Amino acid sequence: MVNTNRHVNMETTTAGLTRRERERLVRRSEILSAAEAIFAEKSFHKTTLSEIASRAEFGKGTIYNYFPDGKEEILIAIFDQLYDGLKKIILLSFAPDKAGSFRDAMTSFFQRSFDFFEERIDLFMILIKESRHLHQGHHQQRASFFAERHNEIIAALAEPLDRAMKRGDLRRVQPHFLAHLIFLHLKGSHLKHCPQPAVSSSPAANIPAHQLANELTDFILFGVAGPNMIQDGK
Repeated sequence: MVNTNRHVNMETTTAGLTRRERERLVRRSEILSAAEAIFAEKSFHKTTLSEIASRAEFGKGTIYNYFPDGKEEILIAIFDQLYDGLKKIILLSFAPDKAGSFRDAMTSFFQRSFDFFEERIDLFMILIKESRHLHQGHHQQRASFFAERHNEIIAALAEPLDRAMKRGDLRRVQPHFLAHLIFLHLKGSHLKHCPQPAVSSSPAANIPAHQLANELTDFILFGVAGPNMIQDGK
């Protein structure tokens, strides 16, 4: 599904650029939007570069002009946009000047993340599969890209966690460790909602996103210990 906020983001991105630079950014965005839609419809491997060019209403040569390595480079660029989207969710959810408690911010983060995933669920499934393929193949540069972007997300999430620990909202642990833990729970919850018979039949897959966001927040903040265990110090 094409990101409906992309046009708003494009206006911000193109500010201060020359007309030629703006046109190039717009064309690149249109190519990525076309590819994203077809990948979600047909899968990455079944999509041809000619189909992407046709959907974007550009010649095949124009596609190569923007993405010399073809489909794989386009897929990586789409990954890049998704990572940017996740980073933006973190910044919006945990903005230092945002009103409300840390629990509210954490719930907002999970809710926004679930919505982000659900809007792009077909594409996310393709990207998960392709990221594994690139990691397993002879693509050291691509593997480094995934590692660097993942570390950026962890670092972005660790910052508000560290601030919360300094305020006393969270017990002091390694912020990056907690960020990794949250990201793993988030990823697991996403996969529970994948459109697969073996998974979608699970009761957990039928929990509404807002309820799942609240329950996941409480689990991260309070764990599963009951009052008796907390009083006994166990």
